[in-house]
Amino acid sequence: MVKLRRYVEIGRVVLIKFGKFRKTLAVITDVIDHNYVLCDGRCLGGSLRAARNIKDLGLTDIKIRIGHGIRHRYLKKKVEEAKVQEQWNASKIGQRMAKLKAKRKSTDLERWRVRQNKKQRSLLIKLKYLRLKRQCFKIAKKMTQKKPERTPEQEAARKEAIDKLTAEREVVKAERKEKRRKAEEKRQAKPKKDKKKVVTAEMKAKGAAWKLKCEARKEKRSQKKKRDADDRKSAKIDYKALTKYA
Repeated sequence: MVKLRRYVEIGRVVLIKFGKFRKTLAVITDVIDHNYVLCDGRCLGGSLRAARNIKDLGLTDIKIRIGHGIRHRYLKKKVEEAKVQEQWNASKIGQRMAKLKAKRKSTDLERWRVRQNKKQRSLLIKLKYLRLKRQCFKIAKKMTQKKPERTPEQEAARKEAIDKLTAEREVVKAERKEKRRKAEEKRQAKPKKDKKKVVTAEMKAKGAAWKLKCEARKEKRSQKKKRDADDRKSAKIDYKALTKYA
């Protein structure tokens, strides 16, 4: 929920709801007490500077920065700089009030024109709706209507065409099958290569040397681990023996 930030304050633009200057804008120039404020609407084509009850005013979202008790000529400059009238005309309430004012001030001829335009618009809408409705009915009829029955000649021609297509498909399948069989025979006729690796005497000698080398490394590592363990044992301190005589 959006909170409204409309306060009764100096510089707030208000709409006068009652009295001689009703439905006109004014600016609060000073606050008298919690019931009355001083409003000036001359710069916005409204009332003179006068005290007005807060209940008779409608607060707007527009606010200008002014000091309290500002003079009319300075207030007019501030209002023009802030473009208060343009902001009000662009707001929803301002547009609605402008429409109502135009309707109230319209002549008989203008009201008749509006009425005729509404009639023409409704007629065009109805024609468009009927056209779309007719199109929908046509499509629905095509979708739901039964297909006409075939004559014996048409049925025989249809069967003949189907038999012809099936025969052509069978020929194509047979040709593909024959191609696959020939490719398989050709593949099987090729001599198979011996995939076993030939091991020479030199390779065997290299393998044996590598094994001996690995075993020697393992032996060295084990001896080093033993030496480290012996060193740790010799350097170990018996803390219990030390605390006994402390």
